[in-house]
Amino acid sequence: MTTEPSTTPPTSAEQPSGLPESPTPIYALIAVLLAGLGVAVYMVQHKLLLETGLLAQSACNINTTINCDAVNTSQWSALFGLPIALYAIPTYGVLLYLAIKALGGIGAGKSDEARTVAANALTTIGGIGILTIAHAMYLAYISSIKLETYCLYCMSLYAVNITSTLLAIGSGPKTLGATISGGVELLTGFKPPVPHALGVVAIVFGVAWLGYDYTKTDYDALAICKTELSMADGETWPIADGKCTLAKADVQARVAALQDKEGDAPAAPAQVAANAPAANAAAPGANTAPKAPAAPRKDVAGSGNVPTVIPFAELETRGKKTEDGWTEIGWPLAENEFWFGNPKAKVTVVKVADFQCPYCRYLALTMHPIMEQYKDKVRFVMKNFPMNGKCNPRMSGYDKHPNACEAAYAGYCAGLQGKFWEMHDKMYANQQQLDEASLRTYAQEFGFDLGQWDACMKDPATAAYIRNDYNMCYRAGIYGTPKTYVNGRLITGSATKAILTYHIDRALKEVADGAATADGGGSKKVAPKPDGTQMIAAKTADKTFYIDPYEAAIDKSGKAVSFPGLPPALASWHDAKAACEKAGKRLCSEEEWVSACTETPAVDNNKNGLFADDDVEGDMYPYGGFYEAGNCHDQGDQYNGKPVATGSKDKCRSASGLFDMAGNVGEWVNDDKDKATLMGGYLNSGERAACNQRSFGVRPGSRNQTTGFRCCADSNVKTPRKVSAADLKEIDTDVQGDPVPAFKAKASNGQTIDSAKFKGKVTLINFFASWCGPCKKEMPYLAKYLEEFKGKGFQIVGIGVDAEADKSLGFAKEYNATWPIVTDEESELMGLFGVYSMPATYIVDRQGVVRYKDTGFKPEEQANKLRSAIQRLL
Repeated sequence: MTTEPSTTPPTSAEQPSGLPESPTPIYALIAVLLAGLGVAVYMVQHKLLLETGLLAQSACNINTTINCDAVNTSQWSALFGLPIALYAIPTYGVLLYLAIKALGGIGAGKSDEARTVAANALTTIGGIGILTIAHAMYLAYISSIKLETYCLYCMSLYAVNITSTLLAIGSGPKTLGATISGGVELLTGFKPPVPHALGVVAIVFGVAWLGYDYTKTDYDALAICKTELSMADGETWPIADGKCTLAKADVQARVAALQDKEGDAPAAPAQVAANAPAANAAAPGANTAPKAPAAPRKDVAGSGNVPTVIPFAELETRGKKTEDGWTEIGWPLAENEFWFGNPKAKVTVVKVADFQCPYCRYLALTMHPIMEQYKDKVRFVMKNFPMNGKCNPRMSGYDKHPNACEAAYAGYCAGLQGKFWEMHDKMYANQQQLDEASLRTYAQEFGFDLGQWDACMKDPATAAYIRNDYNMCYRAGIYGTPKTYVNGRLITGSATKAILTYHIDRALKEVADGAATADGGGSKKVAPKPDGTQMIAAKTADKTFYIDPYEAAIDKSGKAVSFPGLPPALASWHDAKAACEKAGKRLCSEEEWVSACTETPAVDNNKNGLFADDDVEGDMYPYGGFYEAGNCHDQGDQYNGKPVATGSKDKCRSASGLFDMAGNVGEWVNDDKDKATLMGGYLNSGERAACNQRSFGVRPGSRNQTTGFRCCADSNVKTPRKVSAADLKEIDTDVQGDPVPAFKAKASNGQTIDSAKFKGKVTLINFFASWCGPCKKEMPYLAKYLEEFKGKGFQIVGIGVDAEADKSLGFAKEYNATWPIVTDEESELMGLFGVYSMPATYIVDRQGVVRYKDTGFKPEEQANKLRSAIQRLL
């Protein structure tokens, strides 16, 4: 008897393992991925519009907490110079391709091959999805911790990543483990559909990049058009089909036509010669302008010397992108900027500032004598970056500088009447009084034409000029003030007089010598790496001395040793002095240390006995004249970072072969305890890891992951036997898990605090300082927990670390600290515990072992954590 084959579709039980019966989940997956692709494309366009100034602010610029504009123009919104959202396009593209491949293998009657490919595609989607979720978690961390601002567009992509991954895993491999193992197997075995998927990634990325490049070019041109037109008549002229209706030459012609129509001066402002007489007496060396005509112009209410606006799109970024902005900038500057000094100088200092920024005021005060000193050789220019959403949309919600916009307008309007720098000084001197009425009073004091002033303050062209400035700054990667550039090279933060002078002098020398500016790390011809058996000769102004080539370690006999590949000693000044003397050497003097690092005899320019607080002789960094991130170990984590082995950063050496004199660990200098200090910066100092970095206020008992040393001598003390890590004295600054360091100290209430008597109680030891903001937040919680738990065997000991005991005691009294307070003026107790930052809190259990350690204090993060630790140990 013959049996006919069944034509009934297989039941769900007959479906291949790992595949759903219905294609519905895959359709849902495709819909989610299409939504993600659309958001990614929009975010790329959104970033371009913001960065070119074509979009003032988006609908997601709601406040300081929810602000997509701030997130999508931050330094974390780009990778390798491309918007980070651009990389999402090929990611979602390949996921869509894989989803479609999966769809082809689901349902009755599909071949085994199609089903296998479908299962593989879902596993691959799940694997890629896990990576996208991990990346989303990192970006969410950046948004919440670094930026403290959230982006709804970004959050929608996080949701796409999570949803698509769950749909893929649920439809295919079912478990996380199966997804990971299956994904690795598919990738390493290059099994279908992986080969075609890689091709899709390449094609989609290429198309996305070409589209981005085309759009960026188009938007840049549009921004130039829009900027020039708005500067001409205060309006944005119609734009057809997303493009400028006029060529650049036509734009300039239309500007000239408008001015001619009103009977005014030609479009190109008059260039003021260096020796042109000023209508109003100006500061020596300052750019001055002729007095305004009686009838103010219709396009700009100002004098005939209206600064030429060079579109911000012409700014060139070079060097490296850092959190402070691009390290090198080609600033497009006009000859008739509101300059100070010599307009034809070959060295230009550009500062980016906000008139209400306190650090900008500090920079202005620091720079004032420098401007006078170099006014014949240098041109000084300011670019406005007002940190207020009224005129700078990407600062929406930031309310700490309420008059920043009006002050920026006032600087511009004062410049049109010939006194930008006088108004600049006046506003910084009166930084708390920058409202419009006060600014008008200053204008009156300067003898300005007040009618012209009032018109200028309200003129759209004034706002357009400031807008062009801050758009330049955004293009330069700048998101805060102040920033200073010397011949285009970034000098971060509120630079000191010595640092500014150093960079200006170097720029002048380079111009005179015709040398290139980029002579950073690694360009020097250096000596071979020393083996450590001999010291290296160096010179001060009056003698030759010898210095160890590497940061010191301490061997088991207590002697300082200097060899490559060893963990540097984390030593107090007392430890360092004793170890050098046991080795037949001594601690270097500050003069010797600085001379060795810069390879030029140090000079005490200000005659105060210090050699690292004034002008820098030689190079600022052991590897060269300019900072190069990563040449030395200077980018470590502030709280959890550790020093690296001696000599492991090959570029962090002087020409004579001295390693790690910047970064890694600070190095103790001076045999006199009262003059003890750390030199060179340490593992997280960044640009401050330099030959002129001197740590003021550090005390001889300090010992933590940032404190080390090297030795000097008057003759070459040789160490014939190489020392290994096994020969070294054990060093540990992390006391957690160890018995509490032994100490006895007298508290302010007369009680003797003896760590040996902590057993039987749970003891919280709190290091604090009167200058420490987080300490002020933590103190009330400590009082609360003491009151709650003191009946259960809980006690607190406070250790104030101020150099003056009265400050610690006064602080404790102000915050109602009822527990015993010990003062640690020499930082001896800080050294015992390896304390690095304030506040530092330790909890010792009933057996006398340190079970809890934490630094800093944010109530929302650490209050409950601290209470739980106390309760658990009790």
